[in-house]
Amino acid sequence: VKTPARDGYDEVDARYCSVCGREELKTIENTRLDFYMFVEDTSVLSGRGYIAKGTIQRGTVSVGDEIELSGFNGKSTVLAIAKDGTSVESAKHGDSVDVLVKPATGLTVSKGQLLFMADTKESGTSFYTRITNKSEISYSSGVSEVFDFYVGEMFVSTVTVTFQEQINSGSTGSADLVFATKIPFVKFKFSLKTGDAEIFTGSIWKLN
Repeated sequence: VKTPARDGYDEVDARYCSVCGREELKTIENTRLDFYMFVEDTSVLSGRGYIAKGTIQRGTVSVGDEIELSGFNGKSTVLAIAKDGTSVESAKHGDSVDVLVKPATGLTVSKGQLLFMADTKESGTSFYTRITNKSEISYSSGVSEVFDFYVGEMFVSTVTVTFQEQINSGSTGSADLVFATKIPFVKFKFSLKTGDAEIFTGSIWKLN
């Protein structure tokens, strides 16, 4: 069974897998593409580096790989990987792992960061999106504002949003998202918040 063309997107459509009865296709497709995971917890291993804990959302990662983190302008190296308390040389999509990241100048590892493969082709700082206004406020074309960018309950980063058209309460419109550092291009379903208030929802559509 051939999977549908995904144009570099993060996974085979779950509905397709359900229809064809081949849920494993979803895992296969995720494994082919560049690695990323959300940091769900962190700790410091004195004298060695930072431990990033999470579940791999896409791809594979191996000891020695160069990686990047959202919020950090630079690269680091994977020094070790543990799965279920056992050291392993590599891990794949769906594995819950502890990844030991080599210290680098200016590097800190925090919950909510995206850990992803260095030089991922589909990564950047500027993205086009369509967002839906959940607030009672209208936002004018050309205006830029800063929001907190969440994926689910996970705070990832602050982001500057520039509105490409007026977006009234309850309506959907175009905007550009600009992050301070690179993130991988994934069709995240996200929320834009101010404090605890959800102002917009949307998904990333394409790199600018």
